Amino acid sequence: MGLELSLSTARSGLALLSRQLAQASADIANAGTAGYTDKTVQGRSLAASGQPFGVRALPAERLVDAALRQRLLSARAGDAAAATREAMLVPIERAHGRIAAGESLGDLSARLQQDLLALRDAPADPLRQRAVVTAAEDLVGRFHAVGGAVLAARQEAHDRMTAEVASLNAALREVARLTEAIRTELASGRSVADLEDRRDAAIAGIAASLDITVLHARDGGVTLVTRGGVSLRPGDGVIHSWLNRMLLP
Repeated sequence: MGLELSLSTARSGLALLSRQLAQASADIANAGTAGYTDKTVQGRSLAASGQPFGVRALPAERLVDAALRQRLLSARAGDAAAATREAMLVPIERAHGRIAAGESLGDLSARLQQDLLALRDAPADPLRQRAVVTAAEDLVGRFHAVGGAVLAARQEAHDRMTAEVASLNAALREVARLTEAIRTELASGRSVADLEDRRDAAIAGIAASLDITVLHARDGGVTLVTRGGVSLRPGDGVIHSWLNRMLLP
């Protein structure tokens, strides 16, 4: 190996090391950045006619555990569903009344039954008559409170679904835009690690509303599959009306 070739080989090694150090610095600087993943820069040996003449730095790649990320997406969907159920059901449970204070529907029904039995023994007793009327009014008032809470919950659910569908449509369009950029960069042999981070962030937003599985294609594309087996193709950009029923478990 001549001196010039030796120097060229050394320079290529130093260039690779410089890229790797720069990437390590970027990883440290973004350690607290939401959605950022660690990257790695690998090298590939160069040779001609069996004679090595240096090393080439490959585009940065992400260090991501795909299986772990899928579990995190599923957990996000479960947490979001639990939070939605709680937000919907807690007001209705409160409207049913406190059991400890004897204010629940069951307590009020039992009280009315007891007062009616007492009135049967003395139909002309004004105190017992008044007790029956009061118990009946309390029970009817509780039914009205529960009915109002159910109507309010339905309206809130409708409003939430409207907002969720708009958000999901926007996220799907963003995933489609980033996917197209990823395919372009891949075809040019450039790194797509940062674009994939941004796409994963958009997919995480979708996973907050739907339990999805992410299927990756070799060309950089993705297909999102719901728990029910329905494919959401980012290129479609629109979630149809049938999806409204899937937002709230």
